[in-house]
Amino acid sequence: MPGPAAYVKEAFKRQENLISLGGLAVAGTVFNPGFLFLGAALELAYLWTMASNPRFRRVVDSQLYQARSLFGAQEKERLLSAIPRAERERYQELAAIREKVFDSWQSRDPVTRSLLQPGVEKLDYLLDSFLKAQTALHAMREHLGESDLPLIEKQAKMVEAELGGELSDSLREAKARHLDLLRQRIARLKKLQEDLALARTQLDTLENAVRFVSDQSVSLSDPQQISAQIDRAVAEVGDTEKTIQDVETFLSGADEDSKRKAARQGGTQ
Repeated sequence: MPGPAAYVKEAFKRQENLISLGGLAVAGTVFNPGFLFLGAALELAYLWTMASNPRFRRVVDSQLYQARSLFGAQEKERLLSAIPRAERERYQELAAIREKVFDSWQSRDPVTRSLLQPGVEKLDYLLDSFLKAQTALHAMREHLGESDLPLIEKQAKMVEAELGGELSDSLREAKARHLDLLRQRIARLKKLQEDLALARTQLDTLENAVRFVSDQSVSLSDPQQISAQIDRAVAEVGDTEKTIQDVETFLSGADEDSKRKAARQGGTQ
């Protein structure tokens, strides 16, 4: 993701900011130099406010990455083959909508097509983000299914009960460590359940955004309105990507835990 300087740069380049700066510069030159100092103060306050605004930062993030494909053709095929059939068909429906939108835009005049072409690239970015979210959701469901949270909670209660009885110091210490580990797993799995519900909602939002763009591309005659709809959808991708990154971090940690556990078991044999 871009650094703070990139957000300041994008805030400075906004059309309304440049117009305001120009107006204050003219006023300071023609009427009173005090307008120049006022303009500088207002500009610093504006840049700080915009660059620290989470929603503006998400918009900038999406705009900087929107023309990039997240996956090559082979990687996309691999990911599609790894998710359940229902999810694969869900993605393919959206891909068909993208083609429908593209065909609709191609029927317009050359000037309109040139204006709308960036929108097609952004739709491709939305579809790639959708597939990435589908892949993360599938991994989350599989991990939760294999972990058996109710069983872990039951084990934690049993260890808690044992700690209430008569135990040697060394055994009590060992069981306390075991209980702490179980509680950590329970907390992580519950967090994963929350992320799963959040990611599912965000996935639905992405899907409806693509379908909404399809509806608008047929009915709207103003290319700028269509592009604005797509930009709003792209801006929301930042939230989905944040959830996916959290999940990927969690699952990579879970994989490392599994490898260490397997190595310990192998060493004791």
